[in-house]
Amino acid sequence: NDLIVQTTTITAAGKNFGTFDKLFLEQIPEWNQYVKFRSRIIDPSILFVDWKTDNQLPSLTECKERANVPGVVTHNALEDAWDVIQTLRTKY
Repeated sequence: NDLIVQTTTITAAGKNFGTFDKLFLEQIPEWNQYVKFRSRIIDPSILFVDWKTDNQLPSLTECKERANVPGVVTHNALEDAWDVIQTLRTKY
């Protein structure tokens, strides 16, 4: 029985995804057989930066404040992902 594996290619979104979260996901056995990431990642901070007052990209906490999204950043992967979704939805 040959199993046909279908790979899904996605555009990831998240603060620090490429340098943090993705590294953990890639440690899951056979992960790369099922999921491929495009080379670009959506970071919500670029939508909330104000270069007139900011000297760096805003944190997720700052993004949430600027997007009027209530709650604190917990640094829990699932909750942080939901925070990113909520901030992005204010722009799209």
